Amino acid sequence: MRENISYNTIDLEPDIAVGIALPFSSKFGGLFHLNYSTEDQAISNLKNLLLTKKGERIMLPTFGSSLYSLLFDQNVDDLPVRIKNELKLDISLWCPQIIVTSIDVKNARISGNKSDGHGIQIILNFKVDISQSNKTIVLFINNNGIAQIVNDQSTIISLPDND
Repeated sequence: MRENISYNTIDLEPDIAVGIALPFSSKFGGLFHLNYSTEDQAISNLKNLLLTKKGERIMLPTFGSSLYSLLFDQNVDDLPVRIKNELKLDISLWCPQIIVTSIDVKNARISGNKSDGHGIQIILNFKVDISQSNKTIVLFINNNGIAQIVNDQSTIISLPDND
């Protein structure tokens, strides 16, 4: 169990970035789009956690979410409860600045380019401890294991295909 660490805001100077935003590509022609607020970086860190499979990160095999291993379990009545519990555990361990207010898990039909099929829709409502404003992330994972996050700007952040 990791010890609790408190974070102070580091976005005191408006022209100094605090981290890299997701998705990694920039709309402005630069290499990366940067976050200039601690709140935005905390949300990017949460998205990174949700889109990373446990064991995928070199030298940090416990980083990531358990969603992908649970996705291929039998879809029985207790699956949504197990997903909620695992998500809360992963988020509290790796993103302590995120306060989860509710998680809604349901079966969903996903349509799109390469992600047609049945899957799981997860609606994650949370607050960032710095601002205390309510935020929502909608995560889709289809039957092929492709994850997509629909963020506030209605753009989709996806894991790359392994094809």
